[in-house]
Amino acid sequence: MATSLFALCLSACTESTDPWSSVGLRTEVAEATASAGDIVLIRAILTNPTTRQISINSQCGPPVLFELRTGSGSPIYPVPLDASFTCELTDVHILEPGETDTVAVRWRVAAATGVYEVRSGFVRTGGLQRLSAPVALVIR
Repeated sequence: MATSLFALCLSACTESTDPWSSVGLRTEVAEATASAGDIVLIRAILTNPTTRQISINSQCGPPVLFELRTGSGSPIYPVPLDASFTCELTDVHILEPGETDTVAVRWRVAAATGVYEVRSGFVRTGGLQRLSAPVALVIR
């Protein structure tokens, strides 16, 4: 009996405490090169590869947001992390098994010239977490 309890605890204790750990997250930018004043479309694509429904953030606002960074600069948030949002759950907050949803923002370029890494991340208290792989955006 003690062995069974140990095995059960070991199994439960090694599982992720991140409820969204199985959700795939990637970022796309349309156009890869832009100038000041241009509008760039930034998308986060969320995919639920599991056989269960996953609820993402029951809080107000989108479940993911975006950041841009240069190698040495502070992050730029096309949508401020402390912005006021409506408090309604939308389709993107609930991923059905096998479903893919998209969160998009149109950002008017207001950054210095350079090469930026654009990432999406899950909105959590204190910032973005589980950032996606970076996508390059060149501002000329």
